[in-house]
Amino acid sequence: MPQHTFLHRALTLWTLAAVFFACLPAALAQNDGAEGQTAAVPEGRPIEWRKMIRPDDQILFLGDEVTQQGFYTRAFGAAMCALMPKGDLRVFNGGRDGATAASALNDVEELLALTKPTVVFIYLGLNDAMPQPGESPEGVAQRFHKHLTILVERLQKGPTVREVFILGPAAVQSGMDVNLDSLNFNDLLSRLSDTGLAVAAERKVSFIDLFPHTHFVFEKAQRDENDPLTLRGRLPSEDSHIIIASLLLKGLGVTEKELDPLGWSPLASRKMGRIRTALALRLTPPSVDAGRLSNEIYESIRAHDEAFFKAWRLAGKSPSAPPREMSLTAAQGAWDRVRKHAAENYRKP
Repeated sequence: MPQHTFLHRALTLWTLAAVFFACLPAALAQNDGAEGQTAAVPEGRPIEWRKMIRPDDQILFLGDEVTQQGFYTRAFGAAMCALMPKGDLRVFNGGRDGATAASALNDVEELLALTKPTVVFIYLGLNDAMPQPGESPEGVAQRFHKHLTILVERLQKGPTVREVFILGPAAVQSGMDVNLDSLNFNDLLSRLSDTGLAVAAERKVSFIDLFPHTHFVFEKAQRDENDPLTLRGRLPSEDSHIIIASLLLKGLGVTEKELDPLGWSPLASRKMGRIRTALALRLTPPSVDAGRLSNEIYESIRAHDEAFFKAWRLAGKSPSAPPREMSLTAAQGAWDRVRKHAAENYRKP
């Protein structure tokens, strides 16, 4: 089964209207036109998302608290539902707060059994970047390399897994947490992003870098004293998750020409308008109806995520939790409603 290594360093810098949920807009200055760097896959062909994401795919996001927040995964799901309305796709959130590449190994077998994924995205690094006592930056990277390699190998052995993607972690926002700043935390995250790229090359899987673009956006907002785009510097706000989702889509090879006519707009129009120019894809404001549909799909995925969370994280572990089969049935029903809504409102390309 073909695997691909893909480097997407989104270094194109755009104007940003920075917000934190519904805060007042504040414009960021546009860069002088520097372009992002895109590496070729091993076969010398550009990445084609329709070959990576196929009809009937079960897509699993495996990660830490950034993934558990659910926003970027739902935004990605809303885009995929629009791009493949009759593709019978399904997106699972396997994020766990506090997860590292080492601890995620404890969840792999259970998640493989529960979701039977064909495509897996790995988003880790936020907790891995925290140095252990006496550990050097090189030691942090070596530890991450070791456990991330084992994690990828374990996933590649999954009986249903066809594609694995490593996502380079997003930046944190400087100037909001003295502990993160004292650790030069973004330098550590950048190092782990490079480590993720190395593991992807070694294991012949795909890689999409979220760090450079988010680092620029966060730093520019902080320098201009705009409203924060993170929760206390560490976790992305919902707005920032939409930027992350746009980087993921661009890294997969989705183009403006494909997505723009569909009106991808996960947030309410006023919020979406304030971050639109910070997205990795240059999208125009959608019609009222198209924007509302995208937001409805995005919000409807929440019920699926909540039911799956109960099945995976709570069933058998919390006395008040419903039985696992009941939660899995609820999750399936919630996703069926998402899929039906998309199929009825988007035309098959």
